[in-house]
Amino acid sequence: MKTRYFLGLPFVTLNVGIKEIEAIIDTGFNGALLLPQEIIKEIKLKKIGVSDYIMADGTTSETELYLSEIEWIGKKKKVTVVSSSSDIALVGMELLYDSKITLSPSEEILTIESIKSSNKEE
Repeated sequence: MKTRYFLGLPFVTLNVGIKEIEAIIDTGFNGALLLPQEIIKEIKLKKIGVSDYIMADGTTSETELYLSEIEWIGKKKKVTVVSSSSDIALVGMELLYDSKITLSPSEEILTIESIKSSNKEE
């Protein structure tokens, strides 16, 4: 999996539908993937509903949810995508749950590996 640091932030590159996306790893985000509404429209994701989210500042925001297939740690996976009016994409804890993450910003090391047992079904 392609990773890098930019301005001290950990980024991962993943394929969402037909588009390659760079997203910030955000352990404070409980969802799988947050994408800008502009990208969601571009790749024509299917809307599946709405939900309320509590933001970092404590405010609540209603946002649209979409379904997408992504490539994550070498495997195809269906995930719920949260839409955002911002221009950044985030990978959250739902995707990171069965992963081992090594972060060392001072050495610019970021690795993400699957720890999910190969005999478990996704």
